[in-house]
Amino acid sequence: MHCYNSDLIIPEVFIEILEIPPNSSPNFCIYYSRKPTYYDGSTLFIFSYFDVYQPFVKHPVILHELLKASKFFETSIDLGSDDTEPKHVIVIKEDRKLQIAEYNKAMTFLRHQRPNETIELTYEEMQKLSQELSPVSMVEFRKKGMFEFFSLPSIEAVSKRNQLIEELNQMIPEDLAQKCASILNISESQALLYLGSGLI
Repeated sequence: MHCYNSDLIIPEVFIEILEIPPNSSPNFCIYYSRKPTYYDGSTLFIFSYFDVYQPFVKHPVILHELLKASKFFETSIDLGSDDTEPKHVIVIKEDRKLQIAEYNKAMTFLRHQRPNETIELTYEEMQKLSQELSPVSMVEFRKKGMFEFFSLPSIEAVSKRNQLIEELNQMIPEDLAQKCASILNISESQALLYLGSGLI
């Protein structure tokens, strides 16, 4: 798979707050397509924008990697939005190293990482699974990225989000603004504005 390979290792807390099912494949991607989306080739679900996606993707350390990836692909990185389909995805490999890949190629790679499996469930097993997957509270709805404008995050979600930001903050190199300025061919003060804006 043709992709930008980063040396950045994703904090374990990011894996925890995604609440990835135990049967998911080891490699997965995240992108934005009307809602922040997780996909590993077989398992697909949406998750919170404000509690998970925004603090991760808009963090200066991740923005810097997306910027380097834009130079690698010679085009701006587009992870998708409310109005557009993604052209790129963030891939997180089994070793938790970050990659940026083109959407279609990443989807193909992820679909082939595990052979197709036929799952046969009884009616009772389907009912039980449905009950386990159905959100039963506003907290659960918010975890799935729904009604975020109408509900506050749980104390646990705030704590995990803050922990994620703190761990990413520890990865910020002293010369981050200088590196971004060099890539964008702008001043360091402009690079600081870029990093602070969360634009990609």
